[in-house]
Amino acid sequence: MKHKFVLATAAAVILLAAAAAAGLNAVFSVTAVRVEVTAFSSAAKQDALALQEDVNAFVGASTVFLDTEEVRAAAERYPYFCVEAVEKQYPQTVVLTVREREERFAVPAEGGYRIYDAEGFLLGTRTENASRIDGAPDILLNGLTAEDEQFSYALDVAAAIDGAIGDVRMNLASIALNAPTSDRADDYFLLRMSEGVEVCLYEPSDAAAEKAALAMEKYASLFDEDRMFGRIVVLRDASSGELTATYTPRDLGTNA
Repeated sequence: MKHKFVLATAAAVILLAAAAAAGLNAVFSVTAVRVEVTAFSSAAKQDALALQEDVNAFVGASTVFLDTEEVRAAAERYPYFCVEAVEKQYPQTVVLTVREREERFAVPAEGGYRIYDAEGFLLGTRTENASRIDGAPDILLNGLTAEDEQFSYALDVAAAIDGAIGDVRMNLASIALNAPTSDRADDYFLLRMSEGVEVCLYEPSDAAAEKAALAMEKYASLFDEDRMFGRIVVLRDASSGELTATYTPRDLGTNA
């Protein structure tokens, strides 16, 4: 009799535990995965709808045991999205926050261009150099690939220009790496500003951002008509070690 009582008690405990577990599972099950997106283009808004469909697959999973890295991985399949946060809002909601990466650079490639953001993250390829945000061209990087050491210096230059005068995509048309010899010390960046003036930064491996900022100081000091042509040259004085920026006017039409 005592043995039967113990078995009955054990069975009751098991049933109670199972009922409790079922109740907890119902309470702590994901009923919604909410995608919150900061989008600058209509294409990103369409991507957000597709992403929402993807993450809806997590509905019904245990909120407690759901691996948020799986949710993050679903978002990272969209290269234009940068994941800012994945949060569980107990008991039943997961919030995924993403932001559209703003494209900045276009690198010529076979059949078109490779598109990169300000940090050099590859967003994809495109047949034409036209931003999906506003249709304007991205900054053209000539003679550079993402594998080049000089690529990162070009990013630094663009960031410095953006910090100095703002809206770098509208103000800077292109950066070209010129390597006249095998010696890196002879390398220089030739920048073309949208208004027409060129900027020559010698030895970009040496303080590229600082040189770009100094060039923009000179650029800002020019009259509007002087910004249409001519060249700003920034280099380090061999004797003093100081950086100097000089502007040389040229006849209109010679900035080929």
